[in-house]
Amino acid sequence: MENVKPGVTFECGGEAAARLAQRSLGQRGFQVVRSFDLMGSDSDACDCPHHGTPRCSCQYSVLLVYSEAGPPVPVTAHSREARTRFEIAADPNVRPEADLVDQIMAILLETAVHSDGLPANLVPEAEDGLP
Repeated sequence: MENVKPGVTFECGGEAAARLAQRSLGQRGFQVVRSFDLMGSDSDACDCPHHGTPRCSCQYSVLLVYSEAGPPVPVTAHSREARTRFEIAADPNVRPEADLVDQIMAILLETAVHSDGLPANLVPEAEDGLP
């Protein structure tokens, strides 16, 4: 059986989705730092499993979401084309509080639902890719 993670999918590109997430979480009292951002490979040799093109157009970002206390909660954003999926990054050594994770995911879901024309779904998704 595949390992699944709950996530929230935004129907927009990675940059727009990351900005929406940062703004919404910030308005709710969280501090958000984008700690990592990778656009697709610059090499013609890229063999992205999600594309049949020689150049990968995926974007992968990591947002560190800080609450008033405790370590940050890492949230990954993986986008390809006009779809971005947010997930909580699992670190077996430092597990975030379940209530904090629930708050973050609820804010992301609300943001996706209430953003102009950005439908969202909160469903378990295989770790290896987007729906």
